[in-house]
Amino acid sequence: MNIAVLGINHKGGSAEVREKVAVKEPQIPLFLERLSEQFEESVLLSTCNRTEVYVAFSEKGYEETKVRLLKFLLNGQHNNQELVSKFYFYSEAETARHLFKVASSLDSIVVGETQILGQVKVAYQNALTQKATGSRLNRLFQHSFRVAKRVRTETDIARGNHSVSSVACRLAEEKLGSLKDKQVMIIGAGKIGEVTLQHLIKKGAEAIFVGNRTFEKAEELTKRFGGTALHFKDCFEKMAECDLVISQTSSPHYIICKKNISANRKTQVFIDLAIPRDIEPGVVEAKDIFLYNLDSLQEIVDRSFNVREEEAKKAEAIIEEELSNWR
Repeated sequence: MNIAVLGINHKGGSAEVREKVAVKEPQIPLFLERLSEQFEESVLLSTCNRTEVYVAFSEKGYEETKVRLLKFLLNGQHNNQELVSKFYFYSEAETARHLFKVASSLDSIVVGETQILGQVKVAYQNALTQKATGSRLNRLFQHSFRVAKRVRTETDIARGNHSVSSVACRLAEEKLGSLKDKQVMIIGAGKIGEVTLQHLIKKGAEAIFVGNRTFEKAEELTKRFGGTALHFKDCFEKMAECDLVISQTSSPHYIICKKNISANRKTQVFIDLAIPRDIEPGVVEAKDIFLYNLDSLQEIVDRSFNVREEEAKKAEAIIEEELSNWR
């Protein structure tokens, strides 16, 4: 049975493009069900930095598979060549090489970040739950977990616990200076919100507010790590007092718009870590508002990558070695 992957990530597509094909958690079962109507096996990986569909098939050729997947992901925009050109398509061994790099965090915005392996495992478990995957992709994904474990144990690529959240906090420090005397708001109490809260506390931030649509989740998070929980409806009034707002929800639409920006406020930095984006780009039209999203983090990431470049080369060597074993 043949295998292939079609995807888009932070290297080829801006946040604006990536959000067009992002699949949120509630949509995943239906998405996999529809994929199963066309392919024997499938796994969907959709994060803030990438959307990828892995498939196994026996009847179709690679070009037909690519076209079908583009139609599937782009919902009628598959004739938009500018958009199509931002996608990558790999088959057979190149599919395995790509997945091994993804699971080992060599293909992440922040090389060495630890969150992606968990996201790959969740994607695979979703496919298992929906009975969308089978022996071919099972072997591939299970082998990718072993490769990622080797990379973690045999290299220092993850040294320092780098993540998108840690880079966002460094960006905030560069723009605002010390965070100790700043008021900070986190919107979204999921895993990224949790990691962001931990990094902010390490940076010395003390006045931290955490808002979430489910208040109990925000409350549970602040009880564990610190900060003050807010009901979602109270976030916008409190936001006017904050120097820094970091948002990372799973909302399918903007939750912070121009109309939410108070005229009576201080200079503010907004960092949007969500895909689809949480913050309307037009907020920067207000005076003294500075907005950054996932694409804005690349400059800081590039500065820190040299430290881990040698470890990345070791990881690449492990991946090449494992490619001959995975089948």
